[in-house]
Amino acid sequence: MNYLSKKSKSNDEISKFLENIKSLIKEGCREPLITWNGYLIDGHNRYEICTRLNIKYKVANMPFESEEDAISWICSNQ
Repeated sequence: MNYLSKKSKSNDEISKFLENIKSLIKEGCREPLITWNGYLIDGHNRYEICTRLNIKYKVANMPFESEEDAISWICSNQ
């Protein structure tokens, strides 16, 4: 799976990331990661956390017809 997100995180993003870690450890990964054509388009933090902590997760491939459709979905679901 292609994954690009090595930018620096703000304090607020770090706090949310830590909350996600606690939730995933306690409840597991309830929402599937969303992919399109092998690219991860939603669930980047969950992917990173689950991969590092060996937490199982599901993947749902979205059948977008074009890159523009995928980008539109990302913009409306972030």
